[in-house]
Amino acid sequence: MQPDMNKKPFYIGQYIKIGILLICIFGAILAGALGGSVVAVVKEAPEIDLSKIGEALTENSTIVDAEGSLLEKIETAEYREVVSIETIPQFVKDAFVAVEDERFYEHMGVDIMGIGKSVLDNISAGDFVRGGSTITQQLARDLYLNDEKTLDRKIKEAYIAMKMNDSLSKDEVLEIYLNRVFLGQNAYGVQAAADTYFSKNLEDLTIAEAAALAAIPKAPTDFALYKAMRPEDVGEERVLGEIVLSGEKYFAAYNPGFEERQQYVLSKMLELGMIDEAQYQGALTEDIAAAINPPERRMADLSSYFTSLVKAQVVDKLMSKFNLTRDEALDKLYNGGLKITATIDLKMQRQLEDLYEDFTNLPLGDESEYGPKLLSWELSEAGNIENAGGTVLYFDKLNLLDQSDRVVFYTDEYEYQEDGLHLKSHKVRYTETGMMIKPFYTITDSRDLRTHAPISISIPEEHLAKASDGGVLIANAFLEEHPDFIQTDGETIAIDNSFYMVDDMGILQPQASTVVMDHNTGHIKAIIGGRGQTGYSILNRAYSSLRQPGSTMKPISVYAPALDNKYTLASIIDDLPHYNDKQELWPINWYGEYRGLTTIRESIEVSANVNAVKMLEKIGLEKSKEYLKKFGLINGTHPELDNFISKQEDPFQNDENTAAMALGGMTYGLTNVELTAAYAAIANRGTYIEPLSFSKVEDRRGNVVLENEPETNEVISEGAAYLVTDALHSTTQQGIASNAQVEGYDIAGKTGTSGTVTENQDSWFVGFSPYYTVGVWIGADDPQLKLNEVSLYATNLWNQVNTAILEGYSPKTFDKYGDIVEVEICTESGLLPTDACRADHRGAVRTELFIKGTEPKKECSVHVWKTVDTHDGLLITERTPKNFMSTRSFITRAEEYDPTENGGILPTDWYAMAPTSYSPVYYPTEEELAEQRKKDEEDRKKREQEEEDKKKQEQENPDSETEEPSSTSE
Repeated sequence: MQPDMNKKPFYIGQYIKIGILLICIFGAILAGALGGSVVAVVKEAPEIDLSKIGEALTENSTIVDAEGSLLEKIETAEYREVVSIETIPQFVKDAFVAVEDERFYEHMGVDIMGIGKSVLDNISAGDFVRGGSTITQQLARDLYLNDEKTLDRKIKEAYIAMKMNDSLSKDEVLEIYLNRVFLGQNAYGVQAAADTYFSKNLEDLTIAEAAALAAIPKAPTDFALYKAMRPEDVGEERVLGEIVLSGEKYFAAYNPGFEERQQYVLSKMLELGMIDEAQYQGALTEDIAAAINPPERRMADLSSYFTSLVKAQVVDKLMSKFNLTRDEALDKLYNGGLKITATIDLKMQRQLEDLYEDFTNLPLGDESEYGPKLLSWELSEAGNIENAGGTVLYFDKLNLLDQSDRVVFYTDEYEYQEDGLHLKSHKVRYTETGMMIKPFYTITDSRDLRTHAPISISIPEEHLAKASDGGVLIANAFLEEHPDFIQTDGETIAIDNSFYMVDDMGILQPQASTVVMDHNTGHIKAIIGGRGQTGYSILNRAYSSLRQPGSTMKPISVYAPALDNKYTLASIIDDLPHYNDKQELWPINWYGEYRGLTTIRESIEVSANVNAVKMLEKIGLEKSKEYLKKFGLINGTHPELDNFISKQEDPFQNDENTAAMALGGMTYGLTNVELTAAYAAIANRGTYIEPLSFSKVEDRRGNVVLENEPETNEVISEGAAYLVTDALHSTTQQGIASNAQVEGYDIAGKTGTSGTVTENQDSWFVGFSPYYTVGVWIGADDPQLKLNEVSLYATNLWNQVNTAILEGYSPKTFDKYGDIVEVEICTESGLLPTDACRADHRGAVRTELFIKGTEPKKECSVHVWKTVDTHDGLLITERTPKNFMSTRSFITRAEEYDPTENGGILPTDWYAMAPTSYSPVYYPTEEELAEQRKKDEEDRKKREQEEEDKKKQEQENPDSETEEPSSTSE
């Protein structure tokens, strides 16, 4: 290889001086004649434990599915895959030894002869082609020292290298070195580099490729085989493919800088007899650029939602099992070389991914100009999204930013004052770190609403003040110091975009999440934590977002505990006006009325708010809390999210109340994973299984360090679980969740909404088939954006999800279990029906399910027979004739209800109540009737006589006419 005459002058004297100095030092060490200064330096060398050097190697962990397919190589600052020396091909070892330390197998850790040889090689090459440090010295420096260029460090390096040489075999040293050496592009070690550059294992490399890797350590940045470039920065570079770094897309551009160094590596291998002439010539002609193939570190067609959940749960388990801090557990996860087997069902995950990709076109709600009209908002005349009070929530981007993304202020939105520029609160608000420009929205080509984050502009505290209107006052001093901050065309002004970042990506609204869980094992099979998001560090709404669960809370906090404590599906709750502590009418049923006497089954089917509150009051808050804890909803699967707030934690705003526990109006809420796991306990015959996204974790040697040993406990009896299941099943058959039905499969589940009757924030449906439990949530990240026909959305999405994931599964109904008996009952009393019950034209008799031993033994006492007047339905009197009497079936109440004391509110069963007053219709006695008949006869005869007299008079005076009076005028 010819020397490059254009390189900087090479100062031979520097190497000669260093060589002589090191020779003297090493000679002194070997001779045992250590000078005082050298002794002092050696004493300061760090203590080393050579027995643990191998353990100090960090290695990236991987996540695989049950079949071993790679889901993700967990990205860290150091990407490493540790391999044993036996698995490293000889030509790979030779390439590094040839260029870094050709006398590696002969020296004692420090190579005095090698120092002189490197000087001569560098002189011969006319460049710095090799240093004087051996591989052992490089390893000593990498493990225990730094790159400080001092004599002290070189002495310590030599001392540690010789200790390592005494204690470790050459293969052990080389193995550690080849697993630690930095080879550019975040790759540490030869296996990581082989994967990073060629997507190969070491045994599949060619000699040319091995030499290319061996060329890198001299200058890892300059000699990396490719450079990662942002798409906008790529010019004439040769693009080799796409890579993803920290969730962002880059192009891999070929970097020819390594080529000369690679040729030198090959020449050294030939010189040292490691390869022959034919191999050398073949390697020189090999096209490395064509061989470069940047890898996929994760499955390309999957989002990161599942693997992000896996990582979070593995950290939690490592902390609890090994008593680690979070930082220690994170270090194990990222650097411990763990192999984590996920519970994912790849087919199912892809089905969910496809559904969410087409979310806008799913039949979830009514169509509008913005696609499915799931959200409700008011647009101002200017096109901004406003709340009911007229406050702008989101600006139309065109009203906030110009084409250069400069924030624009019109003449009425700013004012120059004596002490500075006043930006009014219409678009700006003051913050402790500067000022915040309000968020904006855009509409995508697919007609989706996309919200964009507020723009934060940092201004020193001394130059910024809060204006009286809530806007900001920017001091003249800042404007003078930054003359380009404000740009103007005379009427409008704009803030230059170099002072802030704009959230161009935004977030689609509404958002959604889905969890699919195998309720028999606790394995999470698929999960989606949002839509329209890419990358690694994205919000997983299924696991990390707390949302108010609404009525999905009722079965688990109210009815499951009730049915587990001697209440039955036939137990009666009177749906009547209820009042809170302030004597306010609360809660209001979503259906806008009161239905009166109602069974627990019907209360679940129609999602009666009043009845849920009344039943919770009967069983008690403490009893409900016991069950919520067993369901994993108090200090459950995600304890760092403070989901259930106790009175002890916050006496004033907490969840120990009927609004939170009966109706799901919690302070913060629950995650989809938690809620789905609670329903999975019902599906699993009453036994809760902790939801886990991984089945086992192995260390780098294949030892199992974590088995999937989820926490389990019996929450409710099998019988109670079956009753809840059947009630939730009927909810999807004739209740409010009929849209959830999937043909061929029994379905059980519950809707849930949060917010007010007119302003809904969350839409839930959580339920199960015989195969899986699935939780679905839809809502806006910003609670100020409301949903429309809220309960339908999640139910419709749930149907879409289950239709997809159950494809190919055999049709199936729910198994029967729990020692259940069927008994015919009266739905107004929950007791055995009587003839009066059967006579109720509303249909008050049905067959109900009971845990054996809880079925009713007494007959209904609510239905009664009453004989009423057919004229008005009131009780008959002693005067009511038999032909106006009717004996009918009515209901009575154990506790009286007076509508006049409740604003005149009547429950819908009020007309079926037994009358308590008597008919006011007056019926005369026989004597009175005879007297009336006599009087009627006399009147008749009198009228006949008058008619006869009149006719006789007309006959006697046939020509008589009645004269009419004449009129005169004056």
